[in-house]
Amino acid sequence: MFNIFSQSLEKIAGPLPSAVKIGDADNDGQNELLIAYGWGNYGPHLIILKPRGDGFYPVWEANFPFGEAAEMSVDVGDANGDGQNEVVAMNATPSDINSNGKIRIYKHIGGNNYQLLWSDNLNQGFRRIAVGNIDGDHAEEIVIGNSFYDRTLYYYDYQGGNNWSKIEIEYVGEDCHGLQIADADNDGQKEIIVGLGIWPNYTVRIYKYLAGRIQRIWNYSFCSVSLYEPGYGVYVGDVDNDGRNEILVTEESPHQERNYNDVFIFEHTGGTNWQLYWQMGFPWPHIGARCPYIGRIQNTAGNEFCFLGKGTLYVYRWTGSTYARIAAQHLPNVKVEQNNSPSVNSITGGDCDNDGEHETVVLLGATVFIFDRFGVGISEKDNLKSIPIGRLSTPRLNLLKKEIRISYILSSEGLAEIRILDQKGNIVRKIKVKGIAGQNEIIWDGKDDMGRTLPSGNYFYHLYQNGKQIGGAKIVKVE
Repeated sequence: MFNIFSQSLEKIAGPLPSAVKIGDADNDGQNELLIAYGWGNYGPHLIILKPRGDGFYPVWEANFPFGEAAEMSVDVGDANGDGQNEVVAMNATPSDINSNGKIRIYKHIGGNNYQLLWSDNLNQGFRRIAVGNIDGDHAEEIVIGNSFYDRTLYYYDYQGGNNWSKIEIEYVGEDCHGLQIADADNDGQKEIIVGLGIWPNYTVRIYKYLAGRIQRIWNYSFCSVSLYEPGYGVYVGDVDNDGRNEILVTEESPHQERNYNDVFIFEHTGGTNWQLYWQMGFPWPHIGARCPYIGRIQNTAGNEFCFLGKGTLYVYRWTGSTYARIAAQHLPNVKVEQNNSPSVNSITGGDCDNDGEHETVVLLGATVFIFDRFGVGISEKDNLKSIPIGRLSTPRLNLLKKEIRISYILSSEGLAEIRILDQKGNIVRKIKVKGIAGQNEIIWDGKDDMGRTLPSGNYFYHLYQNGKQIGGAKIVKVE
């Protein structure tokens, strides 16, 4: 697996970075990386980073009072219908009543500056946010999911000027674990997809704007009673590459379970009907699954899906008849809770460094990882020198790598060869390796076949076994 970089955030922002998003926050046609933090050494805050050659530079930060929240959510979208994106940030305590929580909308006003357009007080524990166009008008709506006390789904509708009104959708009676706005029934209109849990009836629900209001059109209950208090994450996308979206659902639980499935895929069968057509579970001891994501994880023409399970990222692909696991990547140095679940986690995807390729961004515990494909891969050494992400007083992230660890997967034990190429396609290094079936690893010292240190820049490598290329990826080498 190619790991562009991994960076611990705990020393800078405390142990609770809680959300990560990719989007064009400043409307310049290029994506930025947005990371939101809950309570930590600096209190709740939101930071926006731009990619610039050798890393990600913090360009703007919003700090919030310590008493406001323990968890934050963030999204990017056109909330006022002016044709440009805004940044929507929400902070509140998800497990208790908190009268100090707020939702805020920021607008880019030039340079590295963002202006607060509007805010609203939240007196309950909200934990999920999604921005998208539900009713087909010119502005996107902001949907928020509650937990613990209120357990009600709301949305904010744009009213003109710098005003948004809060409208109740439905009392759901469960905690909100997953929330997305997407076209789940493939009719060109987006729906609200909600994953609930902790309290009965452990459901996934779909809401649609019909006859002037948002109505629930589908409900699936996984069980009526559970000792394990499961919660359900959701993600909508074309997971089997047939041109139609499916719903990917993962089940997470604070307790180890027996004989429960963890991953579910629902397919739209017409009207307001969705059918469960694939599911899988892990053997005992149960690890659960969380943070589902669908995207071009392998940077091929089709999609794959992934999820987290106990500090490991699992990737699956449609084979034409079923879904097969193609990779399982352990993510090192992750702070976990006593139940072996990461303290806070999130997955998103997109072209976060604007290089034309898809990246998968994983926020796990107090560490952020960025990957661009599985199979053959690169991971930087844990002790690489870097200026950390996190504060505006820190000017940049500077990756200084003297050696690069390349991990690769072989289908069978035997000899293989890794060829490293420069940007012109010239082979600068050949490395003979002998590996076992499964995961292997070597270290490249950044030198060519003549022992000369290669300059900084983009390189590529190909993995060959039995005379055939079986993998490859890009290397970003920085001195």
